[in-house]
Amino acid sequence: MITGGYDTYQTMDVLAMSPAERVVFLYSQLVANLRRAKAEIEKRQIEAKLRSIGRAQDIIAELLASLDMERGGEFADRLAGLYTFFLRELTAADLAMDGEKVGRVLDMVAALHSSWIEAARQVDNAETPTGEAA
Repeated sequence: MITGGYDTYQTMDVLAMSPAERVVFLYSQLVANLRRAKAEIEKRQIEAKLRSIGRAQDIIAELLASLDMERGGEFADRLAGLYTFFLRELTAADLAMDGEKVGRVLDMVAALHSSWIEAARQVDNAETPTGEAA
């Protein structure tokens, strides 16, 4: 099956990413799904909205599960709180068909995405012997 091959390739690509690249990738997918969900709510596309919010919640759950609470300390605790808040807000938005609530979560996630992109750049620069991005 062609789709199965593509899915395997995509999975291998994600697994080959550094942890920083993987977080940026997940946030990119999260932003895309939240944007899609917001538009689907506005268009009253219930089934599509369910898929998009479900995918967004799955990504947030993955981000939450991947936190290293021991090494991450207070930072990990705060992210866990944010991720839990996002999950609650998206559940409420899903039930109420509330595009504004999705929009507020999207705004917060987009800001975090920008921060993660910058953090990943700094990590990549620090890991390169010359200080230049690889």
